Amino acid sequence: MAVAAASVFDALHLNNNNFLKPDGSGELPPIDYEDLLSLFAEGAVQFPAPSQPVSQAKRTDVKSVRDASKRVRDTTKNKTEQLKELEALAAEKGAELERLAAENANMKFKQRLLERVVQMQDHQLKLMRGTGEELPQPWCDAQARSAAATTCAADSSRCGMPYHAGGLTAAAAVRVMTPGCLLASPDVTLPPLDRERFRSLGKSKLLEGWKHFLSEVSAPLLSLETNPEDEEAAGRLRQLAAEATFMFKHASLLAPDTVMLATETNLETEELAHPDPSLWRIVVRSLELSPQQVADLRAVWGLFRGIMGGLMAERRRVNEKLAAGLHGPAADVAVAMAQLTVSPECEVLQTLQRNLRREKSAHLLLRGFLFGQTLSALQFVKMAVYSWPWFPDATALVATVAEGVDEATSA
Repeated sequence: MAVAAASVFDALHLNNNNFLKPDGSGELPPIDYEDLLSLFAEGAVQFPAPSQPVSQAKRTDVKSVRDASKRVRDTTKNKTEQLKELEALAAEKGAELERLAAENANMKFKQRLLERVVQMQDHQLKLMRGTGEELPQPWCDAQARSAAATTCAADSSRCGMPYHAGGLTAAAAVRVMTPGCLLASPDVTLPPLDRERFRSLGKSKLLEGWKHFLSEVSAPLLSLETNPEDEEAAGRLRQLAAEATFMFKHASLLAPDTVMLATETNLETEELAHPDPSLWRIVVRSLELSPQQVADLRAVWGLFRGIMGGLMAERRRVNEKLAAGLHGPAADVAVAMAQLTVSPECEVLQTLQRNLRREKSAHLLLRGFLFGQTLSALQFVKMAVYSWPWFPDATALVATVAEGVDEATSA
């Protein structure tokens, strides 16, 4: 025990520690080192334990790392969500921009279409009244007669079709020139306009002229379909198309009732009837219309339907008033005759007459737009030939085009 005490004494250097001696005082009583060692041995004296166990420290470090990782993940997640929100916002703005651009393009398209329709109707009214130039049509540039490969597209209101075939072959010209522009072509000779002859044109005369045109144009059409580069056939087809357009245009403007009656007449039997709607689908497929032609016809069909919707609503009101007047008592009729005043029925009939004139004008709009501004000369001839045994009905043809587009869209 003494050896252990000495070793502890030496190890702790307790014999030289002056701090055990109070300042200015004598020596302290001797320390009992054996008692001190016994205290150590018995565990009475406890050394300060570490602040936390090693395992707990490791857990704390792992938790800190996890917390840091979680914060990084949360930050990344927040940034990802923000990025997704920004992408969604950008996509929404892009879609809105595309919608506005499409709407703007559609409005411009409708504006150009309305300008063409207004210009065409103005030309038709002048021709019907005999106050304007009959040839050429305003959308075919008359100053381009001597220019090669000149188009009618001098401005946005023109039809955009080549006017003169100086830079085109005859086969190419019939595929791009409208029948309306054919009337002003310098190499096409047409008879002078006899307004009274057209005004008094009967159905039989119109059908006779149309049948003659079909008999003459079938051969060059077949030759051109067999050989698309047949210049002789193309030139003959162009001449015949101009003559038929001249007849059809002025008959439509000056004798619209005759043309409407001809569209309901079978050319073989010359009896009144209605063709099967499937015929017009076959004719439309044979025309091979371009997307621009389809868009134009669909737009003008929407305009026509709007006009006809208002006319039919007015027609129903007129019919209701007429029906109410028919059921009046005999005394009212006697009083009305005694007063010698215009009866309400007469006023309604005037409204009905205006309504019918507007309906004719709406059908004339479709006819002029389809035959004068949309179809090429070759398409006009195909339409005439493939419509046999019926006279071509512009309203039915345009309706078929619009119906086909609607069916394709819904499908």
